[in-house]
Amino acid sequence: MRNTIKHLIDKEIRSKQRKLIETAAQLFFKHGFKKVTIEEICRTAKVSKVTFYRYFSSKDEMIKYITRLLGDNFAIKLEQIIDRDSTIKSKFDDIAILKQDFAANLGGELRDSIFNSPAVKEYMHGLDQRLMQKFEQLMHNEQAQGNINPQVDIEKAVAFISRLNQLLSDDSFTGIYPDLKEMIGQVNELLVMGLKSRELS
Repeated sequence: MRNTIKHLIDKEIRSKQRKLIETAAQLFFKHGFKKVTIEEICRTAKVSKVTFYRYFSSKDEMIKYITRLLGDNFAIKLEQIIDRDSTIKSKFDDIAILKQDFAANLGGELRDSIFNSPAVKEYMHGLDQRLMQKFEQLMHNEQAQGNINPQVDIEKAVAFISRLNQLLSDDSFTGIYPDLKEMIGQVNELLVMGLKSRELS
């Protein structure tokens, strides 16, 4: 994730602004958002505070910018998974892995700091709504193709899956699996295939 930032910054961004963004991201990932000061960002980037304020009005605006880079990149990858030609279980597996990797790479302290910022929370809320709409459309399409039980209420299923995501972040649950991929595979096997043996259907 740390190395991703430099590849996500617009190529038209000026070198000093780019340096500030890359340095801030590295410091935030290493120390957490709250502990890093504007002075430290400027000193490490070897850029003056005057230059910092030319591009960003505050540290909050800086973290919002970085979050947008990461969030928009996450959204693109998720939409690519949804739009590709593969089984619904394969899509569920890869979406879950993508979300877990995104959260894990941020780290707990930085993630908590990000979501405590009102500006960032507003952006993330909008992003979440956009992605859930896309996911719900995927479910409707799969149901129309006969891949999801026609008796399933898609809106309620999406709400259930959304709450299930919270469980996948609970250490007391994730700890019963030897690794992330097995956990996701087992959860999605149950979610997509159900408990009933295929031989009995």
